[in-house]
Amino acid sequence: MHRQLLKTKSLLKWSCLGGLCGGGGSDGDGYSNENNIKAESRFMRPFSISSVQHVKLANDAPLIKDQNLTKTKKGKNPINQDKVPLSKLKVYIEKNFDAELVERTSVNSDNIVTTKIIQNLYVTSLGGLKAKTLKNYKVNLLLNASIDLPMVEVGGCESLRVPISELEPESLSLYVSDVADKIHENYLKNGQTVIFCHDGNLNSMALSAGYLCKYTDLSLSEALTHLQFTRKGFELAEGNLEGFKKPLEKFAKKAKKPQAQAPVKSEQPQEEISKQSKSKSSKKSGKPKTKTKTKKTAPKSGKSGKANTKSTKQGSTKQ
Repeated sequence: MHRQLLKTKSLLKWSCLGGLCGGGGSDGDGYSNENNIKAESRFMRPFSISSVQHVKLANDAPLIKDQNLTKTKKGKNPINQDKVPLSKLKVYIEKNFDAELVERTSVNSDNIVTTKIIQNLYVTSLGGLKAKTLKNYKVNLLLNASIDLPMVEVGGCESLRVPISELEPESLSLYVSDVADKIHENYLKNGQTVIFCHDGNLNSMALSAGYLCKYTDLSLSEALTHLQFTRKGFELAEGNLEGFKKPLEKFAKKAKKPQAQAPVKSEQPQEEISKQSKSKSSKKSGKPKTKTKTKKTAPKSGKSGKANTKSTKQGSTKQ
């Protein structure tokens, strides 16, 4: 209990730096009630996936265009070009990785667990990629959130690289929105997505937070709380995501959903609602009001005519 309180205090301190404290929306703010999710922590409230039904990532989106990069755009760090079948991944790790990298990817038992973040999104480490797990979860989209890990080939899965690195935290800004759109596009097709990085506790968490901010009614602070109590080994108190703090906060401010900003409690379009309200008001008043045209009378000749024109001028000046 004491440890949980320390976690929460640390999280609130981290998230309040950007002025992002505060709750998201609730029922009736445009999110589907059918997708209500019960949080695993008692610090969390139930939350919902966006009811947006049409998402298609453009072919010229940075995430799609940059799949063949050999170096990162800004820092010019090299990007691993290796492609490894999942069946040969263990041998590849032992042969090509140094001891530190092997530990980050496969030794820690918490790292190799595949964690369910939300009903359509999972996170794991490179060493946590298992054919049986991917099959059981019916995963069809694999996102490699790194620049130095190989692309893992899995039958029946689309594999994309998200070339972000803690060495270049600003790289997150280039892809976080595209990744969120791609995950939600896959969700609308009843697909399941897995994001992996070295240990599943840094790059993958940053992208997961971005998706939760854009396509659920959670604020950034709530999204991070959910991730912290869902993924074992992810500790904000230990400085995880510190480098990605500014890009995440900037994205979270822009990613607030139109549904959350302008909640619509009725499923009817606004035009129909306004028409119905007008018809109801006209029924109450009886017959609809019609504009009556006032007949203009020609001014009388002589003094009376002049008097009339003077009175009209006086009336207009008074108005």
